[in-house]
Amino acid sequence: MAAAFMASLWSIIISWSYLELFLALCACFLLYECYKRKDESVPNWPIFGMWPTVLLNIHHIHDWLTEVVREHGGTFKLNGPWFTRMDILCTCVPANINYIYNTNFSSFPKGPEFARIFDIFGESIINSDSESWRIQRKLAHNVMSSKRFRTFVNRTSQAKVNGLMHVLKHKANQDQGVIDLQDLFQRFTFDNTCILIFGVDPGSLSVELPMVPFPQAMDDTMEALAFRNAVPESWWMLLKRLKIGKEKKLAEAWKTFDHFTNQLISRRREELNKSTRHAGDADCEKWPDLLTSYIDYQLDDELPIPKSDKFLRDTTLNFILAGRDTTSSALTWFFWLVSRSPEVETKILEELRDNSPQLREKQQGELKEFNAEELSKSVYLHAALCESLRLFPPVPFEYTSVVQPEVLPSGEAVKPGTKILIPLYTMGRMESIWGKDCLEFKPERWITEKGKLKVEPSYKFMAFNSGPRICLGKEVAFTQMKSVAGTLLFNFHFQVLEGLPVSPTLSIILLMERGLKDEIVPNWPIVGMLPTILLNVHRLHDQITDVLTKTGSTYMFNGPWFTHMDILCTCNPANINYIFNTSFSSFPKGPEFSRIFDIFGESIINSDSESWRIQRKLAHSILSSKRFRAFVSRTSQAKVKDLMHVLKHIASQDQGVIDLQDLLPFGGNANGSICAGNGRCNEALAFRNAVPESWWKLLKWLKIGKEKKLAEAWETFDHFANQHISMRREVFNKSKSQGGELDCEEGEDLLTSYMNYQLEGELL
Repeated sequence: MAAAFMASLWSIIISWSYLELFLALCACFLLYECYKRKDESVPNWPIFGMWPTVLLNIHHIHDWLTEVVREHGGTFKLNGPWFTRMDILCTCVPANINYIYNTNFSSFPKGPEFARIFDIFGESIINSDSESWRIQRKLAHNVMSSKRFRTFVNRTSQAKVNGLMHVLKHKANQDQGVIDLQDLFQRFTFDNTCILIFGVDPGSLSVELPMVPFPQAMDDTMEALAFRNAVPESWWMLLKRLKIGKEKKLAEAWKTFDHFTNQLISRRREELNKSTRHAGDADCEKWPDLLTSYIDYQLDDELPIPKSDKFLRDTTLNFILAGRDTTSSALTWFFWLVSRSPEVETKILEELRDNSPQLREKQQGELKEFNAEELSKSVYLHAALCESLRLFPPVPFEYTSVVQPEVLPSGEAVKPGTKILIPLYTMGRMESIWGKDCLEFKPERWITEKGKLKVEPSYKFMAFNSGPRICLGKEVAFTQMKSVAGTLLFNFHFQVLEGLPVSPTLSIILLMERGLKDEIVPNWPIVGMLPTILLNVHRLHDQITDVLTKTGSTYMFNGPWFTHMDILCTCNPANINYIFNTSFSSFPKGPEFSRIFDIFGESIINSDSESWRIQRKLAHSILSSKRFRAFVSRTSQAKVKDLMHVLKHIASQDQGVIDLQDLLPFGGNANGSICAGNGRCNEALAFRNAVPESWWKLLKWLKIGKEKKLAEAWETFDHFANQHISMRREVFNKSKSQGGELDCEEGEDLLTSYMNYQLEGELL
């Protein structure tokens, strides 16, 4: 027995290629590891760590991470691939965050790896630690807290909000009121930020909505930086060296940034040199922007800051990132939430009217503007913005490094080399922090019983960071957001279009996915496009539709190497006519189709050429006969009556609730074994079509998984079919032996017709 088994095993092994054998061994190993880790919510695999699970959930990473962190009580250790230094401690515990960002701030710097990932921002404050960070922080604080700059902010914001209302009014008349608010807010914040930083209006917010290179370059940068954070450093460095993929786009964006900023820096230096202006001159109001203030500080020899244009480039680019994307993201999610909560919108409008008595004098059709003083009284509007930022923080993740072994207040030990990730999106959805109603959009949680604004500690509400690194532009951001939100909500009514899916992008800024330009399915080395297909398998039909729509109805799907899984997808009618009609014989189903659908044996579904023609002719003769069609009509009518009887009975017993999908396949046998077997069979055949042939053949040989279910279904089908065939042959032979014909009612079914044809010697 053992010798026979070994001989059989050896014959199977030598019949396989080395690649198939290698894949089979890998599959066995993975199956064993799957069995070991079947009860783990996030399996920790050898070599790959937990990263396979992360990548499989990357399309909804924020919600997935929220579930995982909740399951683990607020803190979770994410083990990265071996030798990649990608071990990450995710924590939402306020005590831990307070310890990291406040109590023991110096032990948790951003670190050199952060600076390498965000190298496009150079030596700006975002990439700095220790003394360099302290100097830049103090300098930025002096500039942004000055009365001169704050007046400039209010004046600029009000002017740009007027421009925003003008564009909205124009688009409402021209485009039936349908517009992409996210695109509009990005244009608003880009123009507004450029005025505050450079004193120049790029004019992207106009009725023509012109294309401007800089915003697109910033979008490409955000995606590339998200990619860098998600893969080992060696991977993105290789892509950077090869100048391909997202690194190629990042390099192009870098050139755009350099050209844009260097041009404006040179122009401002030239203007300052011409005016021979010094700090404190009477005409200082002419240039109240940040760039001019920083150039002034560079002239002070006592300040230990770089005197180069590169320092100005790095600093201004950092401010653009902080001012453009974060504010536009916050406004986009705010308006989406308010459009779904009419009661919140009503309260905001009531508050605006109460705080502005002169609104009674507003003429019909006139657009109302709100000044900073009026908006400063709007407690409920401020609370609604805070609530939106809690649920949808513009920067969904903050992370830091560890310089020495530490034990966090929650008890977790961390050591150098570990990253600490603070998922802000998850924090806003933690019951332990915000209560059982944490998923609700509820501005009232930010208002005290006395009607004042409730101030939450920054380590609980981290939308503006926490501790010494708390955002210096927080007040500037609220000024802009309240100006836009109050003015637009009062003058316009916004309604989100029904049926449009809303989800966050995979970026370092939490924007809405449909507002960004998407790439077509990536084609990876070795594994081809299969990972993208697997990530979208839950919406496969919609995914294929999206791809074919973007590619003009035909698209080449590249499968994993050496698997013969390259597939041309087409819905072009001319192609379909050519394949299924004009050149039919050149496009058979082929032997691979027969191997996949082997459960159907040599039937017409698996046949090609002459075998198919014979079976096709035979089936046509039977199905087109007048006798069979009358039988179909009579049988269907009888079964429909049975169906009505069942429906009437169920309606009286179960209050009319029934699963029609379960009821309609009423041709199955009484115990339902055929229906159940059919379901298992369909699942297994779908699986075979989705994976390399060697994979499902291994499962078939091992008799596990879907192949085990298929084998059970096969036995069910054989038993059912053979039983009925034997019974019919017995009746058939008995009738023939008595020299008669089958009763008309008994001989009209397909099985009897095929038995009759088997007796005719002319048919093969």
